[in-house]
Amino acid sequence: MAKGEKQKILLDIRQDRFVQRLLKKLPEDMRDSFTDEQLLRLKYAIDMTSWGIHEIDIRGFVGIGRWKYYYVLLMGKDRRRNKRLDMALRVTEIIFLTLAIFVVCLAILGLIFLLQSTLGFEIVEGGAGGLINWIKDSF
Repeated sequence: MAKGEKQKILLDIRQDRFVQRLLKKLPEDMRDSFTDEQLLRLKYAIDMTSWGIHEIDIRGFVGIGRWKYYYVLLMGKDRRRNKRLDMALRVTEIIFLTLAIFVVCLAILGLIFLLQSTLGFEIVEGGAGGLINWIKDSF
């Protein structure tokens, strides 16, 4: 960050909505004790964990009779850092992918078996056995 940009950010930090709300919650004698740099660092530290940054943030309410109902639609990039959940999802994805590959391999082997039996040649001596004869007799 260039020095001019940093000065501009520091000049505007006390007008920042987040910083103003933070300072209102503090006793008056403490409000002036923070430097602009400290306020900026507090904003970054606390804002990193907030859920307030969304690409799509639609909020409103609908009045039905004497009650009001609110609705919220939030969409955006997932910025959470929950490693344990990510690891659990990876394990689940690996298990699912392994099962999917297993099912696809079984289907391919089944198709090869039916194809070789239908064409009349045997990969394994006597392998087709009664199954293919039963299928041919049924149709």
